[in-house]
Amino acid sequence: MSDQNTVTVQHQASQHRFVVVTQGVEAMLEYRLDGQNIDFHRTFVPPTLRGQGIAEKLVRTGLAWANTNPH
Repeated sequence: MSDQNTVTVQHQASQHRFVVVTQGVEAMLEYRLDGQNIDFHRTFVPPTLRGQGIAEKLVRTGLAWANTNPH
């Protein structure tokens, strides 16, 4: 089982998403840029990774990035 404190979130800026790859599967938070706005429009965590806080870590990482990077 994965622990949300040990998973690494990767920012794939060219694909407009944040990703966690663990246990051979991928969880993601996708976003769109529209001028000064960021639209986080999709979060997906595969069933095998659910209940481990991974979606929360993705969202917290995405929001922290949005708050520190002007667009």
